[in-house]
Amino acid sequence: MEGDWEVAQRCFKTVLYNTRFSVHDHIRHHFNYIHCILDKATTCNELEQAKSFSQCQAVLKSAHQRFDKAIFVELEKVVYARIMIMKKQLKDASDSLNKCQTEIVIKCGRDCGLSLAKAWFELGDYEKYYKIIALIELPETDNSIEMISDLLVIERAQLTNKNKVSKLLELNEQGVKLFRTGLYPASSSIFLEAHEIMPNNVPLALNLGQSLTKGWPANVSFIKKKQTAKHCINVVESNQLDELSDKRYRSIESALKSIE
Repeated sequence: MEGDWEVAQRCFKTVLYNTRFSVHDHIRHHFNYIHCILDKATTCNELEQAKSFSQCQAVLKSAHQRFDKAIFVELEKVVYARIMIMKKQLKDASDSLNKCQTEIVIKCGRDCGLSLAKAWFELGDYEKYYKIIALIELPETDNSIEMISDLLVIERAQLTNKNKVSKLLELNEQGVKLFRTGLYPASSSIFLEAHEIMPNNVPLALNLGQSLTKGWPANVSFIKKKQTAKHCINVVESNQLDELSDKRYRSIESALKSIE
């Protein structure tokens, strides 16, 4: 909700400025504030997103001057990836996350680890998301307010994303069944619904791309079809495909690009 983002952003900003130049200052405060700005930006239009990106750059500049460069660089890769995802520059986002040293990010704190996991989820790789979440340590003997707060945030994120993945897999299975029976417009419609849940998932982009080359729902505009084809191409070509997926893509590439 809009109000939630506003409250969270004010809180992170307060923590950042109250700890600045004190013994409690920590690089994670800067990046918590940045990721809160980016969380809100995911729901905004391009103009508002551009303003958010400028805000992030200002905070990054401040942090770069004051903290360990080796740690800063790794945390910056996560920020850069999330910005590139919003800009639909998925290849750059993928490259940035693949070069990121997970251990360094995790050591900076649970919130930094969660931001890295979130970036992988936004990129459509829920398996990498689960792997990162599993690395975040949650001491059983720590009952501090900070620990409980972190635990609640992580549990809420896990539940939300688990439900998204479950729905994605359910819809994908339905779409595949419809495609195999030759009901191509219906399968495209189902894959489109799944696409709204996780637009940057490679297997789904392949299924949706293949389906829309065969048939398209009559109640969905041709402009939407072109936009979807373009996005599917972007998702697939931004990632390293295994042999079978690459073969599938090559078989539909010409037909898909003729729509775009």
